[in-house]
Amino acid sequence: ETEDRIWMRELEHRASHDVLTGVANRRSLLTHLDRLLDAGRATGRMAEGIGVLFVDVDNLKQINDAHGHHVGDAVLARIADRVARALRRGDRVGRIGGDEFVVVLDGVDSEAELRRVAEKARLAARRPMDIDGQQIHATVSIGAALVGESEDADSVLTRADAALYAAKAAGRDCVQVHADGLA
Repeated sequence: ETEDRIWMRELEHRASHDVLTGVANRRSLLTHLDRLLDAGRATGRMAEGIGVLFVDVDNLKQINDAHGHHVGDAVLARIADRVARALRRGDRVGRIGGDEFVVVLDGVDSEAELRRVAEKARLAARRPMDIDGQQIHATVSIGAALVGESEDADSVLTRADAALYAAKAAGRDCVQVHADGLA
């Protein structure tokens, strides 16, 4: 393989992935969600279900303040990796900003399955981490929503975000699912 091809692959990766965590970046993840929605509409496959998880790291500011931003960055990278490993084949996680991630689940057949995948990601994220010899305990709050029949990306993201706020209001470190359909 030539140096030019290696460099081009590296540039493509950088353009579509978050530098800190290695997961998809905001643009790449939202493009993926739009493509799934378009494909579902074109094939009538929407009934199989697409789910969205809005994941927020709880109390990251306190971790940064107590241990330094380099530890907070390591926490973000570990949580991104743990959430990604907890997903099913074909699901995708992306960092959309700060301490927030969105997960797009393809082929979710029920609210129960949506909750099961979200809980698996939550439990994976909350395992203690050894960072620079320090035991760090971090948790995530997750809001989840299934895409409704005629729903677009913005509306399902808004519903998942509303569910995330409900999870935070319920005490953090939990999953809340927004009811099916449009908000």
